[in-house]
Amino acid sequence: MVEAGKSAEANVIRRREETATTRSLLNTAKVMEDNPVALRLKELETLERVAERIDKISVFGIGDHIQLRRSERKLPQRDVANQIGVSSVTIGNWEKNSTDPPVEFMPAIMAFLGYDPMPAPTTLAERMRAYRHRFGLSIKAAAPRWGARGLLGRVGADGTDPVEAVPDAARRVPGS
Repeated sequence: MVEAGKSAEANVIRRREETATTRSLLNTAKVMEDNPVALRLKELETLERVAERIDKISVFGIGDHIQLRRSERKLPQRDVANQIGVSSVTIGNWEKNSTDPPVEFMPAIMAFLGYDPMPAPTTLAERMRAYRHRFGLSIKAAAPRWGARGLLGRVGADGTDPVEAVPDAARRVPGS
């Protein structure tokens, strides 16, 4: 009988705690709904807790691809530099991700790597950028190929939809 009484008291306490927790969550949800700043703070709190569990994040740039491929092939920087058409100091800067390769060297870099190190394009602006990289073209040099002389100066740079800016040119981009 004593045990049954203690068990019943424990159940009552547990139910009260569950009710209090549910009320607290409901009140938090109401505050979040009415206050976007509070919602953002809660999101950041959650993000902070997740970030505490992450040991290491690595970003893999073009220079990292070059360095990995060069070490796989056991080549000195000088040989890679000759193959791409730059100095060994430039290769060193790229491998340290101190500088990014200019677009005109992307075809030679892709030939050295044997693949395109850029993520697969999904938007029209990304497809345009990928096309320019593949052929080592500036925006200005690529524009005539798309029949958009003088119209592509800002495509991709200002966040506008290139299709609205140059509808005919957009249709000429491979993969569009």
